[in-house]
Amino acid sequence: MAVADEQAYQEMMETLETLMNQINETCDAMRSAAADCVDNTEDDANAQTAASKIDKSVNVIAENTEKIQKVIKYLQEQIEKIVKTREKMNSND
Repeated sequence: MAVADEQAYQEMMETLETLMNQINETCDAMRSAAADCVDNTEDDANAQTAASKIDKSVNVIAENTEKIQKVIKYLQEQIEKIVKTREKMNSND
């Protein structure tokens, strides 16, 4: 049972890490596209406004990736507890 739980936690962590990487890549692409837009329009005021709004949105998204990191850390702590419990059970045999 403990091994299955450990594996489930590991799979959740890997999925969250993949999600976080995808979010970060998308945010980088959004920032790059906004900067390109400003450059291509020679610092047009509307392009700058749009780029600023994109930057604010990306920052909000980045805050959520911090929450994902906290969940990953929690899952890692749970794995450590499972391992310790299993070791303790095995040593009592």
